[in-house]
Amino acid sequence: MIEIPTTSELPSYDFQTTLDGLVYNITINYNERRDRWQMSIADSQNDPIISGIPLLLNVSLLGQYVDSRLPPGVLFVMAPNEDNNEAGINDLGTRIKLFYQDLASIQAT
Repeated sequence: MIEIPTTSELPSYDFQTTLDGLVYNITINYNERRDRWQMSIADSQNDPIISGIPLLLNVSLLGQYVDSRLPPGVLFVMAPNEDNNEAGINDLGTRIKLFYQDLASIQAT
């Protein structure tokens, strides 16, 4: 399991990350109207795969989507201190963290 670095210091930002050997472009932004953080994923060529995924605690963020371009592992948000309050505007990257469990570790269990 790896932690994907996030921050609450910017209301919207983009970064690249490698998941299971593939490069993804990720955009994270705070949606004021919905009062929650959300994420969009694009491939290495910046072609959109999924947009506006709410960063909700303790659920597979990609589990409901079927697209062969998605990372094969599990992407999820968790509060390491077991706090079950959803991420507020100042919580992402501090109280609430984004994690990825790669396919190999899922298959090993």
